Amino acid sequence: MMMTYKNILSSVILPACVLLLIGCTTSSVRHLTRLPVIQNQEQTLATRYWTFSFSTVQNLSGNRLTITGSAIPDRTDLPKWGSWTKTLNLAAYLCDNQGTVLAQQSLAYPPRPLSGHIPVPFEFSLDLPKGNVIPLSLSFGYSMEVTRKPENTKPADSNSDGMEEVFYASQKALLQ
Repeated sequence: MMMTYKNILSSVILPACVLLLIGCTTSSVRHLTRLPVIQNQEQTLATRYWTFSFSTVQNLSGNRLTITGSAIPDRTDLPKWGSWTKTLNLAAYLCDNQGTVLAQQSLAYPPRPLSGHIPVPFEFSLDLPKGNVIPLSLSFGYSMEVTRKPENTKPADSNSDGMEEVFYASQKALLQ
C-alpha cells in the first residue's frame, strides 16, 4: 500500500503534534486567590461562593502535603431558591509564586444540602514538587450545580418550560 503525503500527515504527524501540545500545557491559578502555605496554622481563603478554612501538614518523609478543613458556602450571591447541590466538586491547587499549578486534587461530593450552617469537610493530599520550589502557595477551586431541594420539587418550582432551575458556578485552574 502506498502512503500519500495526506495519509502520512493525518496518521503520523498530526497525532504527534497534538501529543506534543498536550505535554506542553500547564495549569494556572493566577486568576484565583492564593495564600502562602503555612504549616500547622489555621488559614481561611474566601472565593466568590465558598470560604475554605484549613490547615496544612507535611508528612515525615517531606514528599506530601495534607490539607484538611471545611468549606462553607457564601449564600450572598446564590439564588434564594437554591438549597441543594446537585453536583459539587472541590479542588486544591499547590502552586508557585506565578500561579503555575505544581500539584492538584479534586474531590466529588454526592448531592447535599447547601447551607451556610453545614460545612463541607475535605482532605486533600498533594505531592510536593521535587527540588527547591519555595515559596509555595495554595488555592482552591470548585464547580457546582445548585437546585431546589429534591423533595420540595413541584411543577411550580420549574421555569415556564417545565425545566428544573439550575444555577451553575465554577472557579478552577485554567490551562495555558
